[in-house]
Amino acid sequence: MKVNPWVKNVDEGHVPVIGILSQPIYFLDPKFSKGEKIDKSIFNGYRSFFAASYVKWLEGSGAKVVPLMYTDSHAVLKEKISKLNGILMPGGGGDNIKAGEFILKEVMRQNDAGNFLPLWGTCLGFFRLSSATAVNKKFNLFDKCDCMDRSIPIEFTKDPK
Repeated sequence: MKVNPWVKNVDEGHVPVIGILSQPIYFLDPKFSKGEKIDKSIFNGYRSFFAASYVKWLEGSGAKVVPLMYTDSHAVLKEKISKLNGILMPGGGGDNIKAGEFILKEVMRQNDAGNFLPLWGTCLGFFRLSSATAVNKKFNLFDKCDCMDRSIPIEFTKDPK
């Protein structure tokens, strides 16, 4: 198995570098804001974001963060990914699906080549990764489900141990 030089650097005491996929600034759209008062002026000139909490979480663990802009070309994303120790796909909203699917394919390609590159999906990020890797593409994970606020017991079909 080939050793990813970036992972080797981490093992030698270097700081891991983690990419975070950006999202469009969807919450400025009135249909998403739910009556919230948002100071739109702070977003002038920007088209995307990721929550500071993700950056603080990773930096608090000793990592450095690199933005993976959902508007980046595939060539730019591929170049950035080649220099990362891992990638985080955030939760929230917005349409960054095309970039996310490209990142997933590139991560799978890197791992298949023996270069360990973890990909973490949080909330909607995990949901989108699940959808992108689903075997049955006809089943839409985004379809509305009538299961809100319902408690259903778990019935194990065999001993969970």
